[in-house]
Amino acid sequence: MAGIIGNSDKEDGQYVGIAPGVNFVSVRVLDDTCTGTYADVLRGLNWVVQNKARYNIRVLNMSMYATLSRPTGLTPTIWL
Repeated sequence: MAGIIGNSDKEDGQYVGIAPGVNFVSVRVLDDTCTGTYADVLRGLNWVVQNKARYNIRVLNMSMYATLSRPTGLTPTIWL
């Protein structure tokens, strides 16, 4: 995603990226084994909100995947 957004290369005099020269702020919410919780993600989002003025954050992009889990004994119609 970052390459598509911030690419500063030019082709035929036109920038390739959508926002060349953009400054990225990376917020890591998972540990070194790429493991975390929903609470970790929420803490990361909270950090972004608290620091948006300081770092001029105007766009947030998140790419996430999580396995679906449910409490034991509940059918999907109850917990959905």
